[in-house]
Amino acid sequence: MGFRVYIESLSKNDAQVMARIANDYEIAYNVAAFGQFPYPYKTEHAILFIDSAIAAEKNGREFHFGIHLNDDKRLIGAIGAISIEPIDRKCEVGYWLGKDYWGRGYAREAVSLILDMLFKRMNFNKVYARTFSFNTRSLALLESMGFRKEATLRQNRFHFNSFVDEEEFGMLRNEYKEINSEVINQ
Repeated sequence: MGFRVYIESLSKNDAQVMARIANDYEIAYNVAAFGQFPYPYKTEHAILFIDSAIAAEKNGREFHFGIHLNDDKRLIGAIGAISIEPIDRKCEVGYWLGKDYWGRGYAREAVSLILDMLFKRMNFNKVYARTFSFNTRSLALLESMGFRKEATLRQNRFHFNSFVDEEEFGMLRNEYKEINSEVINQ
């Protein structure tokens, strides 16, 4: 079975659609510490994010992609590799989808695509992800894909007027190879 989504670098042409699908309280609440993912999410927020993403990609510091549906090329969310540490060959992956696209397996496909890029093409040794302890959808996704819980970061973020825990999950290159033996051949 082929993927229903693809990922590609963000462009300023994505700004209006990104603002429309990201403008949801639940997305802001689940994705990042208060203020890091604005709500309401306006076109100017999307433009600032996209400009920052393009600059970071040029410098090799981060890579951000739009998640698009294959059938009509529609933007449905974003995914990225951040906190890239070239010497340690590791990075953090983060993602979000517009609420209309939750529960359909699109995030799983997008994470699979970025893992393939990071492990196979870019030769990373470790990819990790952090999610709030209350974000059960993201926790389930990471666990189902073979990420291993490495830590609970207690009261790690001040989030909407309280301190909240974050869960950190990691996947090593050899674990990815084991799960996806047909993907990486060495």
